[in-house]
Amino acid sequence: VVVESAIQDSVGKAIQKCALCTKAFRDGTVIVRNREVFISVIVTYKDLYIGRVKENWNSLFKRSFESFCDQKGLTPEDLNLEHVYILSVDTWDMLAAFLARSSESEVLSFFENVALADRDPRTAKYQLDLHLSELKLDLFPDYLRRSFETVFLEIIEKVKRSDP
Repeated sequence: VVVESAIQDSVGKAIQKCALCTKAFRDGTVIVRNREVFISVIVTYKDLYIGRVKENWNSLFKRSFESFCDQKGLTPEDLNLEHVYILSVDTWDMLAAFLARSSESEVLSFFENVALADRDPRTAKYQLDLHLSELKLDLFPDYLRRSFETVFLEIIEKVKRSDP
């Protein structure tokens, strides 16, 4: 119950912020190129295994979000639940690597395919990292790769110097 309450509170507030941003984008308050599809990503430092908000909407978030909508003059439709994801930092790293290597149309196509696949229980994965891994790309983030390579190069140099 304590964990559920904490998730409802912290993730629920992030979902509310996503709705406010989406409304601002749609209304033109904030200028963006494409006002049709908005993908919301909530990054947590823990693996919550929630995946998309849609699958946990009724049990965890619906009641507080509807109350928030009443207070702010929003409607639940201001947020497309198929495009709200809760990610761990590791999944965020994979997504960031994909975003850095992809065009805007490739990113949009990826998220449309994810939403389509997750509508069908036979193809649903519910976790974004599972969809990302299907791309069969090297999604090891560049900033980690550089650190990894640097560390191993230093180790190799130390081993070479200590070798008789």
